[in-house]
Amino acid sequence: MHLSLFALLLLASGCQVLAQSKRKCSSSEFICTDGQCVPSEKRCDGNFDCNDGSDENCCDQNSNSGKEFVIGFMANYDGQADLYLFMTSPKSLNYTVRAPRQSVTQTGFLQANTLVSVQLNASLKMPHGISDRGILITANEEMTVYGLNQEQHTTDAFLALPTYIQGLEYVVPSYTEADSSANSLIGIVGIHNNTKVTIELSSSAYDGSRSYSSGVNATYTINWMQTLQLEGHDLTGSRVYSDKTVAVFGGHQCANVPLGSTACDHLVEQVPPVATLGTHFATVPLATRTGGDLFRVIASRDGTDVYVNGVLQASSLNAGRYHEFKASSSSFLSITATQPVLLVQFSLGSTVDSTDSDPFMLMIPPVEQYRSSYVISTPASQPVAFSNYLSIIVPDDQKDGLRLDDQPLPSFVLWTNIPGQKLSGASFNISIGSHTVHHVDKSKFGLSTYGFQHYDSYGYPGGLQLKAQCVVKTPDRTSDIDECNSGGQSPCQHICNNTFGSYQCSCHQGYFLQADRQSCSRSAQPCRCSSIANGICRIGGLCECRPGWGGPTCSNPQCHLVNHCSNRGNCVAPNTCQCDRGWTGFACAASTCPQFTTCSSCSQVPHCGWCDSQQKCLTGTAFGPSDKDTSCPE
Repeated sequence: MHLSLFALLLLASGCQVLAQSKRKCSSSEFICTDGQCVPSEKRCDGNFDCNDGSDENCCDQNSNSGKEFVIGFMANYDGQADLYLFMTSPKSLNYTVRAPRQSVTQTGFLQANTLVSVQLNASLKMPHGISDRGILITANEEMTVYGLNQEQHTTDAFLALPTYIQGLEYVVPSYTEADSSANSLIGIVGIHNNTKVTIELSSSAYDGSRSYSSGVNATYTINWMQTLQLEGHDLTGSRVYSDKTVAVFGGHQCANVPLGSTACDHLVEQVPPVATLGTHFATVPLATRTGGDLFRVIASRDGTDVYVNGVLQASSLNAGRYHEFKASSSSFLSITATQPVLLVQFSLGSTVDSTDSDPFMLMIPPVEQYRSSYVISTPASQPVAFSNYLSIIVPDDQKDGLRLDDQPLPSFVLWTNIPGQKLSGASFNISIGSHTVHHVDKSKFGLSTYGFQHYDSYGYPGGLQLKAQCVVKTPDRTSDIDECNSGGQSPCQHICNNTFGSYQCSCHQGYFLQADRQSCSRSAQPCRCSSIANGICRIGGLCECRPGWGGPTCSNPQCHLVNHCSNRGNCVAPNTCQCDRGWTGFACAASTCPQFTTCSSCSQVPHCGWCDSQQKCLTGTAFGPSDKDTSCPE
């Protein structure tokens, strides 16, 4: 395989490429991607010694801790948000927070195992399009950094990821907009000058001056510490590519999760590169909630199958497509995929279960990226004091070795087995401030942090390893396997083209590649799509459905974006509901009772309070009918 193609593929995965050098590096030197030679002991030491930073790619110790972070804050609901950084470290250190293009600099001292809060001006939030709102955080020792974007009743936070682990390919998490006042968001921050960024959009989008249709590529050039923000209908699954490393964020100004519930809340996570994603996950239900949790599994590669507790839930997802499902508040889940995926867990709106809470989006670390120790932080007690929780997932036989602030976990922690995996999970309350969580035998475990207040919430992973799957290459050899010649037999009927880590089949002139992507036929299989408006014809006549359509021929309307009509109506067109009697709204989630003044006396009778669309008073409440045998006023 040609070297330049190999280099391109490895760069896209976030890993180093050892390029041809003009001079030979000695055996005691590391070869940088651009051919520069640096001492081998500089490899993976947490500092950039190669001009292109390739000496810090694909290191076993890569994690969310670091000495340099490049971040940005996306738009919140009405632009008046308070922006905070929370920093903590097991070592004392000096830190600097800068917005270089805004002439903003703050410096300070962080005492070991404490929490420091830095408030930033709201003007540093990203506007639409390209702007100069990038934020650079540096320290002389490794630390953990969190960002908090907070308005009254609309808050979320993210775990900041250090500069040295950033990559060239990302897949973005988000959620659907309920109306045009709050949008799905993508945010990108430049780490280098003259960086070309391409966004393969999963929905229509707008950058403040230009509009894009779903499925098109939006291309920009950004410089160091410049930010780029796009808004759209639901940008989940949008894919970001760049020719130099960038920092990427996904989220929402203020999302109603699920649609039809209240209230809305800000969503945000900093996204790890595709090269660091995983295939095995375990989840714990959110504490205090009774109305369930929502999940999205976002594919990064074509042909991804998704299993939940061992049962196939989605098959052959293409890159950028996602599977959404809801789980009960008692469900501990094992989620696996046949290709690397990004998994996010959503807290639902307060009205779902009348609990002090609201939506947040939590990135779930893959089991492959668990750590054996974490330094975590809750938000400070001001301006809002949250009730804070930890979710922990640990091997069944390693629970006793866990330590919280050097003490065994509280005796009230209750463990539940994760189906199909030798893991157990639990959630429990923690105090406000900085905490250390580690295992005495260095066993690896997963950790997430979240909190609730009245119509407010936040959530982020407590930390994770960020090791990329690397391929070692020297200037004159590669470890790639040529599948086209493996065992002396080609997997393709006609022509086999070797690619890094895989292969692609093609056919002789006059033949067509079939649905199995290996065999060839003289006749092209007819497209099975019921309408070109509903789906796109792919190889072998298969139909890839457009959003809002499903079924083998893409003829069945889908209502995923309106919560399947809340099971209170029929899906009659893409994301269009025909509500049952007594229910209204685009997701059939609102009772019609409040619309009828003639029903005001209904709720004054015990067990009565449900009015159907004919204004008849029935047993129940304004949120739904009841089967109680009570006589209600006519």
